[in-house]
Amino acid sequence: MDKKNKNVISQKQELNKIKNFVFDLDGTLLTSEHEISPKTVAKITELRSKQKKIIFCSGRPWYFIKKYYFQLKPDFPVISCNGSLIYDFKKNLVIFRKSFEPNQVQNIFNILVKYSIIFLIYTTTNMLAFSEKNKNCSWFSYLKEQNDNFSEIEKLPLNFYDYLDFNQKKIANLEVVKFLLIKRDSDPELFQKAISELEKIENIYLVQSQSAVIDIMISGSNKGEGLKFLAQNYQLDLEKTLVFGDATNDLPMFATAKFSVAMGQSAQNVQKKATFITKPNDQDGIAYFLEKYYE
Repeated sequence: MDKKNKNVISQKQELNKIKNFVFDLDGTLLTSEHEISPKTVAKITELRSKQKKIIFCSGRPWYFIKKYYFQLKPDFPVISCNGSLIYDFKKNLVIFRKSFEPNQVQNIFNILVKYSIIFLIYTTTNMLAFSEKNKNCSWFSYLKEQNDNFSEIEKLPLNFYDYLDFNQKKIANLEVVKFLLIKRDSDPELFQKAISELEKIENIYLVQSQSAVIDIMISGSNKGEGLKFLAQNYQLDLEKTLVFGDATNDLPMFATAKFSVAMGQSAQNVQKKATFITKPNDQDGIAYFLEKYYE
C-alpha cells in the first residue's frame, strides 16, 4: 500500500468519528442556481441513515432559509445572519439574537444613504430593502423572483423602501442583526467611500460573505460563536463536528470545529484555513467529499 492510500485510510478513520455536519448555504450547499443538487441530497440522506446530524450555518436570516430547512430538516436550530440570529424551527422561536444598538443603526443607515448604497436590513423577523426610488437593482430583482417562486409557507417577510420612507425614530426602533451592502449594484467609488466611514464605527465589523456583497455585523457575532452557542445549549460536540464553507465569513466556524472543508471555488485565504479542499459547489463538491471519505 502506497503512502497516499495510507494517508486516505488514516483520514477516513478520523472522519468516521464525526457525528455533526455543518453546511454554509450560498456557495456551498447551494449551486449557483440556489438549489441543492439531487446528488448532494442523496449523500446527505445517506449520512442521516448512519445517525449523523445536520446543521445549517448561513449568512442568510432564518426566514430566508425556510425552503432548504423543509427540504432537509436539519437536526439542530439554524444559525443564521452569521451567528447573530439563531432560530429553532421545531419551536418556531428565536433562541438567540445579538442586535445593534439604536445609535449604531442610525449611524450606519445615515452613511449608507449619504453614499446612495443599495442595502438590506435584517431584523429578527423581516427584511427591509433600501434604494433610491425606482432604481434598478439586480439583487432586489433576484429576491422578488425567489419570493414569487416560493410556496406560501416559504414566503419572505420582505418590503422595499426608498431611503426617505424611514425617519430617524423609525430606524432606531428596528431590532437589527445584520446589514447587507449590495456592492454589485452600488456605485464603486461611492461604495468605497462608505466603507471607509463605516470602518471607523466602533463595535462593528465588515466581512465578505459573497463576492457581490459585504455584511455589516455587530462585534462578537460570527458563525463560530453560533456553533459555540449550540455546543453550550444543545450538546453539540465540536470535537465531532465537520463544517463546509466557501467565504471569509465561514472562517470563524473553520476555527471552531474539529475539521473544515473549503469548496473548490473558494479564495486562497479560505482554502489555506481549511483541513480539506473539495470540488466547487457547482461540481457537487459536498457529494464528492462525502463519497471519498464516507463510502
